[in-house]
Amino acid sequence: MDLDDIDPAYWIEHMTYYELPFGYRQENKTAVDLMVRTLKNPDIFGPSVTEVPRRQCVRCAVVGSGGVLKGSKRGTEIDSHDYVFRVNRAHIQEKFAEDVGQKISFYSFYPESHHRQDPNLAVSDSLQLYIPFKSFDIDYMAAWLTERRIVTLVTKSSRHNFPLNPNVNETTVKVFHPDFIRYAFSRYLNTSRASRPTTGFLTVILALQLCDHVSVYGFGYDARFPLYYFDDPRHWTMEDMKTSAHNHMDEQNTWKTLHEEGIIYWYNGQNETLDPDAFT
Repeated sequence: MDLDDIDPAYWIEHMTYYELPFGYRQENKTAVDLMVRTLKNPDIFGPSVTEVPRRQCVRCAVVGSGGVLKGSKRGTEIDSHDYVFRVNRAHIQEKFAEDVGQKISFYSFYPESHHRQDPNLAVSDSLQLYIPFKSFDIDYMAAWLTERRIVTLVTKSSRHNFPLNPNVNETTVKVFHPDFIRYAFSRYLNTSRASRPTTGFLTVILALQLCDHVSVYGFGYDARFPLYYFDDPRHWTMEDMKTSAHNHMDEQNTWKTLHEEGIIYWYNGQNETLDPDAFT
C-alpha cells in the first residue's frame, strides 16, 4: 500500500467495498492513515534488496514451515536463489540451516505469527511484508510504527501481547494491498471453501509477480511428515485441515497444478535436487 490508497476519493471509491482482509470497509481510516503515512519506502523493493544487481532471470525461493523439509538437506539449494521469502515462524538457526538454509530477503507475517525467538531473523535486513487480516492488526502496526508501542489483543477469555523484532520499522515494513489479497484468493482458490488464504499462499503468489522463477519449499499436506520442520514430532491429521479459516487441501492442489504446468517448482519430499543452471 502507498499514499495513493488513502487519498479520500480513492479510499471511498475503491478501498471500502470489502471487509478485511480484502478491503477496509468499517475500518478506522485514521489508523490506516497512520500506518501507511509512516512508511518511508512503500515500494516492495527497498534499499537492501535493490542494492543487488538484477539478474536476467531472477530466481526466488518461498520457504514455509512444513515438516517435509525436516531432513531434506535443501538448505544450500534454497540459499542459492537470488531472493528468499520466508513466512511466520521461520527458524533459520544453525541447527536447521542444512535443511532450510539461512538466507532471508523477505519475511511475511501478521501479529500472531511474527517470530521473535530466532535472533538471526531479528537482526536480518529483510523486508517485512505485513498482512492485516483484522481490525486489531491495523491498530497494532500503526502504534508500533508511530510510537514503538505494543497494542494488547483482548479476547473474551485472554489478553495477548505480540512484541516485534527491532528490524520491523518504517523503512522495512511493506503492507499487502487488500486488492492483491482478494486477487490471489479469487483467482487461485475455491472461495466457497475458505474465508481467506494463508500467509504462505499470499507470499508465493506475490513471488510469482516479482520473480522469473519461483521455487516453493515447506508447503503442502503429507501425513508422512511432522507438522513443522522445527522440533515438532506431531504429524498432520485431517482435523488440522478442518479446524481452520483456510482450505489447506485447496492450496496444496494449487501448488500441484502450478508445478505440473511448469509455473513453479514445488518441493514435495520426492523431487530431484533443483538444477540452478536450468534457469540461467
